[in-house]
Parts: sequence; C-alpha cells; structure tokens
Amino acid sequence: MFATSLLFILTAATAEPAQETFAIPLSDLVHREEEFGIINGRMTIGVNYKSLADISGLFAPPYVSSDFRFTCLMDGKPIPASNTGNWWPNCVADNYSADRLSIGSETILPYGNRAAVISITLHSGGIARDIVLTGSAGGTLDKNERWEFARPESSTATTAAIEEIMVTPTIEASILGLTQGDLAIIVGADDLVQWNADGTWTLSTHLDANAPLTVRFVVAIGPADEARATCKEILGANTKTQSNSELVNRVAQYLAPVPRFTSDNKQLEKLYSRSLAHGFLNRWEVPEFKLNPYYSTGSIKGGCVCNYLWDFGEVWEMLPLLDPAATKAHIKQFLSIDLTKHFAFLPLTGEGFGPWYMVNQEKIIGLVYYYVMITGDTAFLNEMLNGRSILDHMIEHATYGDDATKPVALMDYGASNSHLELRKELKYNHVMPDLNGRRYNNFVFAAKLSELMGKPRPDLVQRAEELKQVLHAELWDPQAKWFAFRNDKGEKELRYTCQMFKLFNSPVLNDESLAGLLSHWNTNEFLGDYGLHSLAKGDPAYDENDVDNGGPGACTGFAPQIMERLYKSGHTAEADEMLKSILWWGQKLPYWGDSLYADRPDYRKDTPLQSMIDGLAVAQMMIYGLFGITPNADGSITINPHLPSIAKEMTLRNVKLRGHDFSVHVQGDSFTVENADDTVNGKRGTPVTLPPK
Repeated sequence: MFATSLLFILTAATAEPAQETFAIPLSDLVHREEEFGIINGRMTIGVNYKSLADISGLFAPPYVSSDFRFTCLMDGKPIPASNTGNWWPNCVADNYSADRLSIGSETILPYGNRAAVISITLHSGGIARDIVLTGSAGGTLDKNERWEFARPESSTATTAAIEEIMVTPTIEASILGLTQGDLAIIVGADDLVQWNADGTWTLSTHLDANAPLTVRFVVAIGPADEARATCKEILGANTKTQSNSELVNRVAQYLAPVPRFTSDNKQLEKLYSRSLAHGFLNRWEVPEFKLNPYYSTGSIKGGCVCNYLWDFGEVWEMLPLLDPAATKAHIKQFLSIDLTKHFAFLPLTGEGFGPWYMVNQEKIIGLVYYYVMITGDTAFLNEMLNGRSILDHMIEHATYGDDATKPVALMDYGASNSHLELRKELKYNHVMPDLNGRRYNNFVFAAKLSELMGKPRPDLVQRAEELKQVLHAELWDPQAKWFAFRNDKGEKELRYTCQMFKLFNSPVLNDESLAGLLSHWNTNEFLGDYGLHSLAKGDPAYDENDVDNGGPGACTGFAPQIMERLYKSGHTAEADEMLKSILWWGQKLPYWGDSLYADRPDYRKDTPLQSMIDGLAVAQMMIYGLFGITPNADGSITINPHLPSIAKEMTLRNVKLRGHDFSVHVQGDSFTVENADDTVNGKRGTPVTLPPK
C-alpha cells in the first residue's frame, strides 16, 4: 500500500527519519473531519478520513468550490476507514477490510498543479468476485480575489456534462465537466468508470482471486482548458510515483537550512518536527500571488490564506533561517501597506486591509532586527521603499506614538478591544502595560540597527530607559505583584493576561517586577496540564468559550514565545513546566490551529485558522531558547544551552548562522560545540562564543 511505501521512502532518504518526515498516524488524531485536510502549495482540500475516497471542498487560489464533494459508496453506503493509515502534508492513505475484501484509498495532491488524485485499490484476498462501487461528484464554483480570515465560499452553480478524451494515443477515458463560464472542475477517471450526466458514477468489475485492481480519479479546478489538460496529463502519468518522490524532495529541500534536533526523549523530537511542518504547510507557490513563494497565516481548507503581521512576526527568528529571501520580500510588502493603518495584506494583490493593530510596530521591528542579526544582511537597511530606507522605516515605527519633544509617556491605545478580544463585558484596553512594555525593545532594536549603519541613536536608548521608569511608577502594583492597566476613565484595573509574560527577558522589568510576574507562573493561575491559560483562572473575565485570549487555552504561539524568553533569561525550571505540558502537540495533531486548550488535549474549533504559521514558534523556542543560540551584531555566535528536566541529552546539528556551521550536544552539566574548525567543551551556565567569520 502507498501508506507503507511513502513512509519507507521518507525514512530511507534521510539519516534522521524522525526529523525528516511530517507523517502522523490517523489513529493518533484528535482532529475532527471539519478541520482536516492536505495541501500542495497550489491547492488544499478537506479529507473526510472516516470514510474512504471522500473529499470535501476545493480551495485553489483564486479558484474555490467550497461545497465540492466526491464520494465513494459500496452497497449504497460510505466505506468505513480502518483508521490505521497516515496523514502526510499532501496525502491521506487508509484502508478497509472485511470478508477477505481489502479496499485501499489514497488521496493525493500532486505538486505543481491544482488537482487531486483519488486512488482506490481493490484486492479480493483469494476469492474471485464481482464488485460494484458507486459515488458522485459535484459542487459550485467561483473565482475569488480576496482571501482573508474566513474560508472563501462559492455559490455559482455549475453545469454538468460528460466528455470523452484520449488520455494516451491508445487509451480513452470519460470525464465529468462541471463548468461555470470559462471555469471548470474536471473529474476524470480510468476507463472502468462509467459517468452519468447528474455527476454520479459506477465502477462494476470482476476481481480475480489474487490480482489487485487500482482505479484512479482526478479532480482538477481552474480555467476550463487548463483543468482539462491537467486531468488528462495526470491520468496518463504514474502520479503516485511522481508524488512520492516530489514530497521527499520538497521535504529535504525545505529542511536543508534548518537545524536537526535529536534527543533521548522522542516526544521532544516529535514536537520539534511537528513545529517545523507549519512553514512547509503555509508555503504557497501560486503564479497569481503577489509574492512567490508566499507564506500565509493559514492554509488548510483555505482558511487565513492572507498574511497577518501579528502572526508572521511571531516567528521572526525562524523565517530568516527557512527562507531569507522570502522573509525580506514579505517584510517589504508589509512596510509598503502602511502599518499605521493596516495589519495584513492580501495574497493576490498585496494590498493592505484591516485596521491598525497595536502590535504592528513591535512585529515589523523585530522581523527586520532578527533578519539582520541572523543573515548579516546589513545592506537591507539601506534599501529604499516608498522614498525612505528600511532603517528610516524602523525609526518611524520605533517612535510611533512618542513625542520626542516631551517626556516619555505611556500610550493610550484607545477603546479598541482588539488586543485580547475578550467576549465578556470586562475589557482590556486604553493604557495597557504589556504593549507599553514592548515599546522598550522597539527603541533599543532600532538603536542597535542604527548603530550598525554608523548612525548611532543614543536618544532612543535613553527613551527606552525613561519608559521603564514611567511604566513602573504609573502601573506597577506591588501588592498584586502585577502591572495594572488604565481604563477609559483613567482608573486602574487588573487583568491577569499571559501577555505580561512576554516581557520576560526584557530589561524593561526590574528585579521587583520580574520576581512579581514569576510568582504568578503557577498551576493555580496560568499553567495547565496541557498548556497555557491565556487569562489567569481567577480573573473575572475568564471565559470558557474564549479559547485564544479568554482563559481556557491560548493562541498557539504564546506558550513557546514565553518559554523562549524564560530559557533566555535562565529560568529553566519555569520553562520546563510548560514544555512538559505541550508535548502532546507533537503527537495528536498534524498541524496546530490558532489556539490550543490548556486543560485537555484539544484545539479551538470555532475558527478557520487550523494550520498557522505560528506553529514554527516551538522550533524557534528550542533553537534560540533551549539551546541558547544568539547571533550577535558583530557576526559572532553565543551558545548558552539548557537541558530540560525531561531529557538526559539533546543535540542540535546543521546550525547555519552568519557563516558558521556547527552542532551543539548537551548532556548532564556539560555541552560541546563542534564545527569544522574546532570543538569547544563547556559547562552549562557558562556561554561559549564563536568568533565572527
């Protein structure tokens, strides 16, 4: 079966198979069918994995058939899947067996086109017999120019017609054409399948005793001539073999610049691998897109194909490793849309949409800062965009909302409830301490970038220090050991949000406020058995129905971002507590949506964002936090690793930064840094620095 052969190919092609494959057994999944799908960078579909050969929804930007359905029935009923197969990024394979009849199903999205291939393999198990399968295909079809947060929906009816095409000079096949104007969904099949004008089909055949029979269906979408040609090409090719090798090649190419993680704790390895899958799943290669390749906020079944800065900027240290050229292109696109007015851009036109969001400035500055630190591409800061250099843009965003002619003041972000989007009557807005605290690094990062270009800005560093003093003087509550916020009436209130923990490892905290925030990092407030509570359990705004920011869970990127800061600041035990609780992420989910629960192994379901770019934040945390790898402005690399309590040893290989190529092995109280020039032995707690290349 394909499920076995693909796993063998992926394993055999790599020295460290656990790190090279994104496969996951269907038996391990907690995903519902409604949020389950596959993708090939041109198209994504839903796979109803509880039934064989059953797909729903075709999302192939800019074309969409949201209600498309292909079914396969035996005796008039769906064929139940055994749930013993596997999911890969572009394939789901499973089987059914009863009365010595075996039916295998493989739903594949071949790379490079907008098409799905559904293969059904019948094996009679030693008894010759006749078998009849039936099914149907149909759906509406539209071209959609705006791919935003929600999955786009189609509504225009298609007209069905049966055609005969020559697949090869000697093989003729029937196809079902579902046309809408000059667009079409073309559903073709091998010559054993008989189509009806209403979109139903019949496969009636005799199975020899021990001779398996495979029948393929091809579903292509797009301009009618293009879809018809794609269908014909795939029917005439050995699509399965091509898809296997292409997935292997693409996985290998994607992972080539990324460090390889191994440990005696295999759950950690799975967590790292699953995290890396999110960049692969959200990478699009669509000719009609403004950027190519294009990294979306989401992907599966067409949700969040747009690009939100508040997500793209969460993985500012991973993106320059994975794809530095694309990272730079996306940064420039974000800067071109005016980030004082918009928070996202559309994939097809690149135009900005949505309002300003108050984390915009932190995210764009962080993206540029870490891009330069990781790649060493300081020339990027001199590139011109909209009449100004990238460095000038950074200064503008660092000083956004700050009047340099006056003493530093805390920003009032207004009445918007968009930061936490709390659903109850209790809000968190106006003068918010976590957002004001993040302005500290905005000043400092912009100053460091300026200094790199020989244009020092000590005034920005001074503004950062003054901000620190004002933040504590006006909002720190020593009794609560927490920062208050000021509401629309200027009154102080306490909202115990995990956003405050994003100030860990920032000099904006002093000894008292750091200790105070750490005192809340406990199981009574924020720590759950399966993740992070976004609001403390005792906060009056805690809402069981508000997973991402309202308490019962948290946005997927929050926990790893906070853990990274804890590891970087030497609070290993605190980070370890959270690391233990999220290990299930790597074992139960093929991809992570926008939020995960903290009190049970489950995910938020009332959102179309089911595979988010933020998933890379876990690998980011492990590379830069757990292993303590820091690229410095002068090109040197500092390594200060930690060993989590759940592992006895761990290794990071293929670390390629600023001209260095090295590995780090941590065991017990010691660690080793090895590169082509030297091997350095160190003690944990004492950093090792590789000199500039």
